[in-house]
Amino acid sequence: MSWRALWPVLALALVALIPTGKFVFGDLVPAPVDQIHLLPPWNGSTPETDWDTLQIDGALQFLPWRDFMLDSMRAGWVPLWNPHTLGGTPFLANSQSAPLYPIHWLWPLDAESLLGFSAWLHIFVGGLGVYMLCRRLGGNELGGIIGGTAFQLSAFLVSWIQLPSVGMTASWIPWCLVGVLRIYEELSARSVSKLAISIALLLLAGHIQIAVYGLVATGLYGLWLITFAAIRRRKGTGKLGVAGGAALLIGLSIAAPQLVPSVQNALNGHRVSAASEASWQAHKGQALHSKHLLTLFIPQFFGMPHGAESYGPILTGYWLAYQEPGRNYAELAFYVGPVVLPLAIFSLVASWRRPELAFFGLLTAFGLLIALGTLADKALYFSLPGWSATGSPGRAAILVALGLCTLGGAFIRDHAERPSRLGILSAAGAVLLALAGAYAVREAVPPEIAERFGLPSLLPIAAFAIPFVLFLLRGAAAAAVLAVAQIVFLGVTHRAINPGSERGLFDREFAGLEQLQGKSIAVINKHWFLLGLPLNQNSVAPPNSLLPYKITEIGGYDSLIPRHTKERLDDINGQDSAPKANGNMMLIKPTFEPLKARQAGAEYAMSAFPLDLEVVYEGAGWNLYRLPGEDPRSFVKSEGYTKKVLSWAGAGREQTRNWLNSPAGDGWEMSFPSYDYKAGTVAATYSPHSYRAGFLIALLGISAVVALSCVKRRHDEPQTGTESARP
Repeated sequence: MSWRALWPVLALALVALIPTGKFVFGDLVPAPVDQIHLLPPWNGSTPETDWDTLQIDGALQFLPWRDFMLDSMRAGWVPLWNPHTLGGTPFLANSQSAPLYPIHWLWPLDAESLLGFSAWLHIFVGGLGVYMLCRRLGGNELGGIIGGTAFQLSAFLVSWIQLPSVGMTASWIPWCLVGVLRIYEELSARSVSKLAISIALLLLAGHIQIAVYGLVATGLYGLWLITFAAIRRRKGTGKLGVAGGAALLIGLSIAAPQLVPSVQNALNGHRVSAASEASWQAHKGQALHSKHLLTLFIPQFFGMPHGAESYGPILTGYWLAYQEPGRNYAELAFYVGPVVLPLAIFSLVASWRRPELAFFGLLTAFGLLIALGTLADKALYFSLPGWSATGSPGRAAILVALGLCTLGGAFIRDHAERPSRLGILSAAGAVLLALAGAYAVREAVPPEIAERFGLPSLLPIAAFAIPFVLFLLRGAAAAAVLAVAQIVFLGVTHRAINPGSERGLFDREFAGLEQLQGKSIAVINKHWFLLGLPLNQNSVAPPNSLLPYKITEIGGYDSLIPRHTKERLDDINGQDSAPKANGNMMLIKPTFEPLKARQAGAEYAMSAFPLDLEVVYEGAGWNLYRLPGEDPRSFVKSEGYTKKVLSWAGAGREQTRNWLNSPAGDGWEMSFPSYDYKAGTVAATYSPHSYRAGFLIALLGISAVVALSCVKRRHDEPQTGTESARP
């Protein structure tokens, strides 16, 4: 490979280290474990960084999940079942655990190293995908670098680092679009197989909502190109649709072992409800407002997750969260820097006759319409199955970032003309509109917040002058200056957005650990808090924080929770077990009934405030209590990644599947044909039918990819006339 072809790849790999190098080479892990360990039973020191309610998932979900996944795989099992959370719950079928995603097969890595390496890899992969898009759409190497690095350092990819499933999934969307464009330009068996692989990786990465955005973007691009091929009367237009459909089918097949159980789990989840006008209004309530689009120009207008000024290390520094509870920097992550946005406007004005490139303007508009909860979002909400179960519409910012970065990068060509007058006026008008909007919106800022945080800097808007000045010059030197200016500006803007925490903290021993290990417990907490740690609520061991120690709790935190699990916990608490701040957390609350908790499998209760129960251990800020009564059902002697061993005491009894914590009763198989057992032991094995069927389907998909990859290309399909410089 020549240096000319290699240097852009190396440049993108190095730029990906700007937000992730401290996790790859340093002593930090992308998860705020220090925030969690401030609580009992650790009673750690006060963290140096601010609280962020989304980033905390890195400590409560992804780091414990990766540790559990790697342990199970080293033991020779694909982790289908998690026995330590929610009294036992599907693991592979929670989607975001993603144990079948190829990078998660790197068993020699520990969980902390895997998170750091994954953060770098997927920012690199996403940037390389946008680079490839820009090159195929006519941009030169420097144009591809400008588009790729803007995507790598965009607010979206950087702000979701500590929730890795989002960035992992998002990084494959540009590759899916590259695959569509490759089929359109050079239809062949291999181009179909490459698109299929990209779709499979998109789905296996774990975040269903972002994957849906990617599939919708891929499908729209395919339909868009087929439509223009038909208008141009291109031969073989029908084959394009068949090829795209085949790639989608093969990609879905390869992802089936993980995708099918996850969909089944989601359909039986506690949040599933039919789309209705009432549910639409609730969904729309999470959508963004027009004032939030100012983050396209001023990323810190509403504050930053870890700003220079804040209310304290255990509270968020993002002031919009105080004014509009539930808002987060990552949910408004439109910013792609001061270089790409004006270039994208230049490109859109210049390329309206090139449908291959003009589509990305429509993709940007589509993302904005979804994020704002407009009629476009409503149409999909009521017509597309599963859309009503997606999270905040603001996450459609990924489509906005991708569209702008591709347009901006593709504008830098070897023989590019200067920006048209219309393009310059459009870009200048957008900047002036942002300035006017910033001054208008600042009047809505509460005085106490404005006094605390000060007014946002107007430097990001001023920096939009860079492309106007430099594009009066022509040639590679101007483009190189643009690329360097963009990397520096974005790197500085997001330098503190992911502080991380010390390695080795997440499973560090604490006083009283030996009293908890090997036990099944109910951890008592009142509720969750969006703006900071609930220190004044007598909280202890937040959900999932004990998973690294293999301690079983009947509460917990998961991305997909079976409906009957929540119903059981609601019955134990006598109220809703999920806090409004995060409906995926299932807490055991002070109103719980000890006998029902015992019947659910807990033997002990862990609490930071006194309970009227027998104390078996007194810790620092917490006590361990024995729950009264005996479990009238079978008693779980041991439980692993795929098996329960149960023991009976006394006379035999008729057993039912009610205790089986799996979607719709699917998955558990008893080793005896009857449910009427005498005293003794019996084994139950978790082996979901959908998982086994998915593997058979995946074998067909993998076989199809291998077969297509081996087909020799006999002739080239007619080209579309697209100017491209393929690397």
